[in-house]
Amino acid sequence: PAPLRQTPQIRKPVSLPPDPDLLRQKELRTALEAVAGRGPNPSLLTLLQLGECWEKEAGIPHKPLLEALAKLAANAERAFIGHLLISEKLLKEERLIYSLSKTLRIPRFQIARYDINPEAISTVPAEMARRHEVFPIDLMGRILTLAVTNPFVKLDTLGIPKGFKVRRVLCSREEIRSHFDIYYPIEVPGTASEEEGQGRELEAEFSRWARKQEAPMTTSILADELEFHTGRRAS
Repeated sequence: PAPLRQTPQIRKPVSLPPDPDLLRQKELRTALEAVAGRGPNPSLLTLLQLGECWEKEAGIPHKPLLEALAKLAANAERAFIGHLLISEKLLKEERLIYSLSKTLRIPRFQIARYDINPEAISTVPAEMARRHEVFPIDLMGRILTLAVTNPFVKLDTLGIPKGFKVRRVLCSREEIRSHFDIYYPIEVPGTASEEEGQGRELEAEFSRWARKQEAPMTTSILADELEFHTGRRAS
């Protein structure tokens, strides 16, 4: 009899458990994609480098980082991811500055150790400097040294005149804010207008008083003139 042929057995593919590292990277990438390039936040490639640095070197736990990114996604047009991580107490500011400096190769700078060039101050309007937390330090020719807390701030939103080449340096928010009161003093809202209003009220009151004083004097002069020309006194 013909030999029986054995039916080849189909082996089922062995399902391997997912690699935890690859899973974390995928989750982080998905979360970063939601905020990349929006508002004051950098591109996805830069965020991936920073995210890896924050997890491995700064020790931010994976789940809280994802939760913070989800919160940022709802407000990414205005909030910078680094500042959000600080407010969520997941990252200290010096660690943020270190990671930004390392990843972007931007020097860390301490304003207190430097003499501010007064000519640089006029290159950035006070309102823009306060809003974006930047501070002009030095101006050499057309090269402006600008202290920033967020190196991804868009320069065209700062009101800097055209033709300047901007060199960024990283500073803490406290360092920059401490110089605002010196170089960008705030006028108390309403103070000037209130003083002007009080001045106008005094002028009006004086005018009313002057008219009262002037009225009997004018009447007396007219009476004298009438008596001189007619010989009759006005009643």
